[in-house]
Amino acid sequence: MTAESAEALSSLRSADHFEWYTVNLIAFVVYIYARAVQRKEWEKVTLALGFWAVEFLWEMLNALILRFSGHAPLWIVGKKSVLLIYVGLNLEIALMFGVLPLVLLDLLPADRTARIWRVPNRLFVPVVLGLFCVGVEILLWRWGALVWTWWWWKLPHVWLIAISYCGPLAALVWIHDHVSARRKFQGMLVAMAAAAAAHLLLVHGLRWI
Repeated sequence: MTAESAEALSSLRSADHFEWYTVNLIAFVVYIYARAVQRKEWEKVTLALGFWAVEFLWEMLNALILRFSGHAPLWIVGKKSVLLIYVGLNLEIALMFGVLPLVLLDLLPADRTARIWRVPNRLFVPVVLGLFCVGVEILLWRWGALVWTWWWWKLPHVWLIAISYCGPLAALVWIHDHVSARRKFQGMLVAMAAAAAAHLLLVHGLRWI
């Protein structure tokens, strides 16, 4: 097991590094959702919460890679954070992913057929936002805030990281455009229930992550 993996495991879900700015971050996320609710953007809120739940499942899968490889996950939070939820997810990152889907959906033009630089906007927006996120991850990696161990999940092989961002964001846009409000709500409930059940099983039941 890498030293970074062992250090992350020793800090899991410890409140020793709590900082008061955490309250401000949570208030910011609540405000963003409250504004969406005030505008009666129920489908956006539904999609954002469902996306958020899937992100937690993805992070649990990353933690399981460490569990079963005994070496390292795909990514590790490498510096102090207010709360390390899983080895690759801290509270700061989790709150960011709570807002990201709302940012994406707000950036979409109302006209689904409009093009941006001759590219369909439903492809352009999620890909550009996804690549922006990849650029941020590269900066975090260079600063040591994220640790990449596996050779195929770090520079210069960032195509898998790009797919892991652009793919889900593009899927979210497709669901936004083509799936009924009822199905979106049902999908959100399934995703949230799956994330909660997986957390209870893997963290409190099996104690694997």
